[in-house]
Amino acid sequence: MDLVGGEVRGKRLAIYVNENRVAPWDPFCRSEENTKRLEPRVLRYEGGKGKGDIVVEPYVLPHQSRFSSPEAFSRASGPEKWNKQQGLYIYRADRMIQSGGWSGLRASDEHLKLARIAISFAPKFDDEFKINVAKMRVSLPAGLRDEVGRAVASAVTTAQDEYRKRERKADPVTTTVAPPAPGSSPLVAPAAPERGTVEPMPPRTALPAAPTVGRPTIPTVPSPSVGTEFISPGDLRHFGVVLRGYVKEPGEELVLERLLTRAAEALFESC
Repeated sequence: MDLVGGEVRGKRLAIYVNENRVAPWDPFCRSEENTKRLEPRVLRYEGGKGKGDIVVEPYVLPHQSRFSSPEAFSRASGPEKWNKQQGLYIYRADRMIQSGGWSGLRASDEHLKLARIAISFAPKFDDEFKINVAKMRVSLPAGLRDEVGRAVASAVTTAQDEYRKRERKADPVTTTVAPPAPGSSPLVAPAAPERGTVEPMPPRTALPAAPTVGRPTIPTVPSPSVGTEFISPGDLRHFGVVLRGYVKEPGEELVLERLLTRAAEALFESC
């Protein structure tokens, strides 16, 4: 069982049940350092029993990561939990009549669960707020709906921004770059996301040259003659396999086949 607020116009109030004190629950989490209390609005209103002020006090609770403790965040969710506890808290003469909900101003939204707005009015406006005998039901007067909507707009925007905040930013990561080993490249790897020492990258090694772009140079296949080393048919086939790997442009394959044919004819003539 929770006692909402635990105060009446600044006076402390304590309730005991069987000698056990009932812990108060503050829907606006005013004891939390990061709770935002936005600028209150006082709406002048005239009802059937005269004029008076309607006070609108918007609060935006902190993101989960900015609560003082996980227990405090859990307790702040309230008896009906976060989504049902967002919205308007309507008080008649300091007595809460409604705890949460938007009274038709807007639909409940996960992104607005941190917005809670106190609205206070005097008993002379009971007819306009349609208070029932049990004082358990209340409705916003039609003549106030637009003004209340404008008064809570800043809380809605701020609550959406607060909801989207992530965990507290981590402390800047400090990295120590080890000096490169003798003879190695001074290039080092980018800083790792975790604290620690960044090891130097290994020295660069030369990459094999890429094949020449464009028409390749076809190695010359020597014709067998006196004083030259004999080329076997197997060698010729090997040359053919290697040279075909250099064929890139249309027509080059035809040139290669002609060269291989001439080499084969010369080889057979020498046999």
